[in-house]
Parts: sequence; C-alpha cells; structure tokens
Amino acid sequence: MARPFPVRRVRRALATMVVLAMLGLAPGPLSALPVSSARSAAFWKWQNPLPQGDDLAGTDFADAAHGWAVGRFGTILATSDGGAHWAAQKSGTSTDLFSVAFTDASHGWAVGGGGTILATSDGGAHWAAQKSGTSTDLFSVAFTDASHGWAVGGGGTILATSDGGAHWAAQKSG
Repeated sequence: MARPFPVRRVRRALATMVVLAMLGLAPGPLSALPVSSARSAAFWKWQNPLPQGDDLAGTDFADAAHGWAVGRFGTILATSDGGAHWAAQKSGTSTDLFSVAFTDASHGWAVGGGGTILATSDGGAHWAAQKSGTSTDLFSVAFTDASHGWAVGGGGTILATSDGGAHWAAQKSG
C-alpha cells in the first residue's frame, strides 16, 4: 500500500520557512521558495506594474499603446507601450480613485472618493482637480469626446458635463 503524501509535514515546513524569512533568518531569498498552491500567495513576487504596490481599481486605453490605471491613495499609472512598462503619474490627491477614461492619448479624467474628479489634457503629465459639486464617492466615468462625459456614484448620483468638466451638473437617476 502506498504511503499518503505528508501534507502536514509540508505545511509545517512552509510555515517554518515563512517565519524564518520574516525574521531574516531564511537560508535564501523568499522568492526562491516554491509556489505549490493558491494558499502560497505570500510567495508571489511583484513584477508589473512597478514601482508601486497599491490596489488598482480602474483602467482605460486610448489606443493599443497608451493606457492608464488608477487606484488607492490617488495612484495613477501610465503606459505608452501597451502595458510592457508602467510609470507613476502625480495625481495631486491621496483620495482613492476608482475609474479613469481617456478620449485620446491626451485628454482624460479620473474619479474617486468624496466626489473627486481629476482631468488632464497632456496625457497625465499634469492632473487638475475639477469641481464635481458632490461629496459622494464617484465609481465610474465615461466620455464620448473631449467635451461630453458622465460620472456616476453612490446613492444614484449622476453627473454630466458638456465642456470637458469645467462644469458638472447633477442629473436625476430615477
């Protein structure tokens, strides 16, 4: 009769290696340890997008090369090579961002907590706050062109603009 696989022994050995790694006593780098199951998520190595590790909530691509991702603590990342490399952009806020929309490689908007709306007209080199007129979290944004857009959020909030976000007006959601 075949001996059963020693699952408890393997788990105990992995737990010991994790503790040793946390204490700086591991025999080698933690990334060299094998990944054997979904429970081994602690052994994953951050690869892309660098240089940050904040949660990301929304992405948008203006074309096959130019894309943006937004997330926690005002994180904005941009790529100009289809996602092979990402660079952080300064959002000017530490508020969580949930959605981003670009109409071309230059014009974009990001929305987030507390009614935050940010806009750029230079591909994200500079982001500027726009007045939303609400303190409700905004969860999604969409634009049909550089002038006409909508942002939606909690409690049925719908905002619309016809001037690129210089002015946002509430709409009834019903």
